[in-house]
Amino acid sequence: MNQVLFLCTGNFYRSRVAEVLFNHFSQCSLPNWEAISRGFGVDRSPTRRISSSAASFLESEGFHEGLHRFPIGVEPGDFLWSDRIVALNEIEHRPTLENRFQHWLNRIEFWNIPDIDQTSRSTALPKLEANVCELISVIKSESAINATAC
Repeated sequence: MNQVLFLCTGNFYRSRVAEVLFNHFSQCSLPNWEAISRGFGVDRSPTRRISSSAASFLESEGFHEGLHRFPIGVEPGDFLWSDRIVALNEIEHRPTLENRFQHWLNRIEFWNIPDIDQTSRSTALPKLEANVCELISVIKSESAINATAC
């Protein structure tokens, strides 16, 4: 199984939405791929499982999976086992990656989707969905090229 790791600050909003969307949209076209999500600054005693903005967006789209677990903090093994790594906002996440996980920087793809305190849900979540769909297309293209080369 191939794995995409989505990273954000708290694993409470953006990365969770990306995980659910990727797993849903890729299940037919990339059956050997799955997404997980983690956060850099996960609250050790969370009171909520997922942000209300993320939950209402996902539920409005008909997705109910992924809403019931608590946020998970990123560990070094998450990088080791992931084939693709996406940090959801370069300005926000690059300093943490440089400080804590610098040896993985060359494998990380950075998107530019700010957190809820910097952009509205109506702006961020459709952009996130478009980026996830684009990532799936890229992986499909790369898989086709690799299959042809074998």
